[in-house]
Amino acid sequence: MGVADVSMVRAIASAPSWYEMACGLLEVWRSRDKGHVSWRADSDDGVYDRGAEWRADAQSLVERMAVSGPSDADREALVQMAKTGRSPLDAAYDLGWVIDARFWPTFTDSWVADRENFILGTGEFFPTVDAPLELLPVQPPTSRPWALDPPRDELCHVRVMRSHPGFAVRIDARVSATLDSILLAARRLVAVQPNDSLAEIAVPRGPRFHGVQPADPVRQSRILVDICTQALSEAEIVVVPECAVTRSIVTDLQRVVDASALDRLLVAGSVHETVRGKRRNVAYALLPDEPEPLTHDKFVPYQSDTDLEDIEPDDPATITVYMSNRCRLAIGICKDLFNDEAVGVLGRVGVNLVLVPAMSGKTDGFAAQLGRLVSLAQTVGVVANNPRTWRDRSGRALHPAAAVFSQPLEGHPMVVWPSGSGDSALPPGYCTLDLGEASARFVHRHIV
Repeated sequence: MGVADVSMVRAIASAPSWYEMACGLLEVWRSRDKGHVSWRADSDDGVYDRGAEWRADAQSLVERMAVSGPSDADREALVQMAKTGRSPLDAAYDLGWVIDARFWPTFTDSWVADRENFILGTGEFFPTVDAPLELLPVQPPTSRPWALDPPRDELCHVRVMRSHPGFAVRIDARVSATLDSILLAARRLVAVQPNDSLAEIAVPRGPRFHGVQPADPVRQSRILVDICTQALSEAEIVVVPECAVTRSIVTDLQRVVDASALDRLLVAGSVHETVRGKRRNVAYALLPDEPEPLTHDKFVPYQSDTDLEDIEPDDPATITVYMSNRCRLAIGICKDLFNDEAVGVLGRVGVNLVLVPAMSGKTDGFAAQLGRLVSLAQTVGVVANNPRTWRDRSGRALHPAAAVFSQPLEGHPMVVWPSGSGDSALPPGYCTLDLGEASARFVHRHIV
């Protein structure tokens, strides 16, 4: 046997899981002479396929195999199949695609079976998942991964990590089962807006600032506990805005999550604080009865002609992807979503849920970035913005969106404003979106 034959047989015979078998076969294909001509080639009539009959036989064989993992008999049958009627390189590539199509729902669990929290290395294989289409019960999605044409050195659900010098990607699968139970049941998303104006937010003076927080934390806690208690009774996923909480309020909201009769995910906004001697803006995502929250450190500070958010991001910045078997969750904070490389990384890794606390007087750019994520990874997205009223330099009132939602349906991401207009104060409230629906609404809460 030639080198390719030996490598192909080893990839099949030594793989303990379907994921590792797919990766091994893909590695055989990637090691080919780049001038190799595969079964897929151009003709006058477009693309024709010399291996269709072989692959149909392989599909029929694989369909009879258990999803729990390959048996010795399975491996032997696949080795014999791969040796018959195909070059070893083409057989490796074709069989990798057949295994990918049949067994991809098992890939994530196999990938993280012996490591739950790690940095994804450049050049490393990683699995992606199809968007959970059961979350979209009304309309069909805009696109499907199996309809796309991935690079020739990848499979539909197995990708290769490219170099992104500005970012480290951390994979965290420690709460995989909890996330699956919440996210796969999700039917409603909520973005909270607790404050009417900047007068309710304490912003330190100076061109470099840190320590933004609610002006009256006791009142803010009462507002958020009321809103989030109601929102969590209706929705599986709730997002509180940037710098709308203190650590004490986060603790109060954890009690609300723990007291809920149903499993819920609450992104409890973000906090300006000092962590291990560095000024940070940290978002906290809360799960029921979990001792540690999910966290995210903001890496793109707010900056204007006169002001700069004085935070100290890591270099390279870390993007944490919280994994479950069917979902990929990432958290961003406001301007993070405007970093094109970061959005590219999220799309590349297949993040299909991104939750973004924000505090911005301008929200027109969020829809475009969420729309890009929809195109890249069928991402469901929520931006929760606060407060309702801002002022420009002349004192004129500005009313940015309270929320921006995205989902992989026809049409643009949805931008939501509170009901009511003008400069009159409005009570706090929240925006809701039912997945699969084409409209969202704002609900006011009259809190004494």
